[in-house]
Amino acid sequence: MTAVVGTPALAVRDDAAAERTFVGARTAIAAVGVVAMLALPLVLSMLDRPSYLTAAVYALILGLAGISLVVLLGYVGQVSLAQFAFMGIGAMVVARLAPHIGYWPSLPLAGLLAVPVGLVAAVPALRLRGIYLAVATLGFSQAVGAAILLNPSLAGGPILHVDPPHLGGTALSSSLSSRSTLYLVDLGIVAVFAAFTLALRHRKTGLAFTAVRDSELAAASVGVNVVKYKMLAFALSAFYAGVAGGMYMALNPDVDPRFFSALTGSIPLLIVLVIGGVTSIGGALLACYFYAMVPLLLPQLINGLLRAVHLGSWFNWDLTIALFGVLLLRGLVSMPRGIVGALDGILRRMALRSADQTAGGRRSAVF
Repeated sequence: MTAVVGTPALAVRDDAAAERTFVGARTAIAAVGVVAMLALPLVLSMLDRPSYLTAAVYALILGLAGISLVVLLGYVGQVSLAQFAFMGIGAMVVARLAPHIGYWPSLPLAGLLAVPVGLVAAVPALRLRGIYLAVATLGFSQAVGAAILLNPSLAGGPILHVDPPHLGGTALSSSLSSRSTLYLVDLGIVAVFAAFTLALRHRKTGLAFTAVRDSELAAASVGVNVVKYKMLAFALSAFYAGVAGGMYMALNPDVDPRFFSALTGSIPLLIVLVIGGVTSIGGALLACYFYAMVPLLLPQLINGLLRAVHLGSWFNWDLTIALFGVLLLRGLVSMPRGIVGALDGILRRMALRSADQTAGGRRSAVF
């Protein structure tokens, strides 16, 4: 309750009611987002947009990789540029094991076998922080790529390959219906990881993560094992990213291992996460949809406008990438707390304004 000196009790703004309004609005927006994700494959199938559906599947895979970074950066405060290296390990595990045990059994193993690599990446985090840790994980990522992913004897060849997985006796090919099925399966996988991560945040482990992020010295002073929880965070993050890499093999059965480079993968993923909000799972997913689908939309929208004013269709892919980069930079400047942080600020101001108006109405009734 926020009191104002000299005003009747009924005129006091109810901050608890404002908080309930804020939480209700946030929940409603999250529900709309879930419905939109569920409806997306149906809409794209009706519009016959296979390329957009493929981009939507890729957005979910990136979203899981983004959640892995939420655990590491958002919860524990550890910067990592090795997420795509973990994804590469997961993809390689699926490519090697799927011919022997099948795609679906190999998918959790992709995450489990990425965990030791994540624990090795955690070693620099025991002594380094901030930009120094980012550089260390960048170097580690490059080493993993050169020593493992680009090693034909370990990767099984110059290209990672897996036959299209089967579901219900039907191969998940590149057809529109198969892409819709794959999207829904991937959405279910991401939903499980998201629910687990949300539950983890309010458990003992999640509280310890937050304590380490806020102050390692203070956390250690109250008995939190900082080394243990840093290692655990890297292990969880690697598991998530390893599964994401395995999921990518179902989308693209033939993958060049160089795709899992930190420069072309991990760094853009970090930027996308900052755009969405480093502590928000919803923000990570929203930003990954933006990252995967907007480059497809921009040329069509802009060329449509150019044709409308009789200027032809000269907007090409290079200009798309340049404009997309400008949009990302603009987002970083205008929304330093990310999309979710900016949205939370708007909703909270609206909730407080509503509470003030309610208090003003009560004051009018009193007088």
